[in-house]
Amino acid sequence: MSGGFGRLYRGETTFNFVGRRRWGFGFSLALLLISSISMYSRGLNLGIDFEGGVAWEVPSTNLTIDQARSVLGDNGVETADAKIQTLNGSTGQSIRIQVSEQSPEVQAKVQQDLATAAGVTTQDVSIAAVSSSWGRTITEKAIRALLIFFGVVSLYSAGGHRAVHHRPFRVEDGVVGHCCHGP
Repeated sequence: MSGGFGRLYRGETTFNFVGRRRWGFGFSLALLLISSISMYSRGLNLGIDFEGGVAWEVPSTNLTIDQARSVLGDNGVETADAKIQTLNGSTGQSIRIQVSEQSPEVQAKVQQDLATAAGVTTQDVSIAAVSSSWGRTITEKAIRALLIFFGVVSLYSAGGHRAVHHRPFRVEDGVVGHCCHGP
């Protein structure tokens, strides 16, 4: 291994991270602000696994999105928040329709009407129903796992590095360890 990567691997390359920390802090702050503004203005687009709901998938080349919306409306399903996608895969084209939670009777009726509109059998139209309580449980577990991950990484970063007083900062010293022990 020669060149820049070889020197980096052998620890011969240094970079003055501490001397350029203001630039790094400014860049990080800008990214945080942009991300926060984007998240609060647009909101999160959570899928069926987190919000709960019903999804139908119809294998068809002749069913249109407008026809799918019409089937939902005819069965009393709110179409304003419905997510309808055209999917292309190795098995051909299909339409995926995702809505909020619906009763089993409405699910079966929509399945039957979608099959009729697409010209396929009722068994060809798949239904996936997820309750909102299951989605809430998954969300809570994901947040808990993320917090534990941040805690473990912070502990490792803070406690696993030696003080470096006699040489410039190197990649293997760790940012938190170097900042805590000083230059």
